[in-house]
Amino acid sequence: MADDDLVLDLQWTVKSHGRVWVPQQKQVNGISFVALTKWDRRCVLAMSGQALDLRKDKEGGSLNCQAWQELLQLRQSEADKAVQEALKHEETDEKKLKKVQRARSKHDFLAPPIMHVFFKDKHISILYEGIQSSTIWVEANQETLRFLQKVFAESPKQPPAPKKAPKAKAPNKKAMWKGSHGSPTKRGKSIKNNMLPSGH
Repeated sequence: MADDDLVLDLQWTVKSHGRVWVPQQKQVNGISFVALTKWDRRCVLAMSGQALDLRKDKEGGSLNCQAWQELLQLRQSEADKAVQEALKHEETDEKKLKKVQRARSKHDFLAPPIMHVFFKDKHISILYEGIQSSTIWVEANQETLRFLQKVFAESPKQPPAPKKAPKAKAPNKKAMWKGSHGSPTKRGKSIKNNMLPSGH
C-alpha cells in the first residue's frame, strides 16, 4: 500500500571548513534561497570558519560585522523604494504620498518577493521576507555564498551591544520609619541614643 505521506525533497547543503551545514531554505518563483542568520551557530561556522563565541573579550566566529549591517540597510532601502513606488498607484492623498513609508513585514503585498541589490560591486538577489529582522535570505548559489563569506571575513567586527545595568531597587518605604531624632529605623525596632547627662 502506497504511503501518502511519502515526500521526495531536495535540499541544499553547504560544505565549508570541513563541516556540513543544512540551512533553512525555500523556493520563490522557482529560485532557491537560503537563510543567513547572524546568531545561528552552524551558519556562523560555515560562513566564518570559527565557532560562535559570545563570551566577552573572546575572538570567536561572528557575523556581527559592518558588512552585515550594510547589507541589512541596503535591503531596507530597496524595500522602502518598492513600497513607496507601489503606494503611488494606490494612495490618492498627496500628503501621505510625500511622507516616506518605511517598509515593514506587513507591506509584503506591496513589494516584489525578490529584490536585486548591488552590494560591494556585485549583484545579489535577496528576499523581501525577513525585513525588520536580522535574517537575510540570499539566492542559493555557490558564487554568492563564497562572495559573502569573503566579505564578512574581511569586514570589521561590530562590538557587542552593552548590557543594560540592572535598575536599583527602591527602598521599602513600608519597612522604614524615622525615630524621634530623625534616624531611619526598621518598623518594630527602636534605636537607643547614647545621650550624655545634662551639664556635661
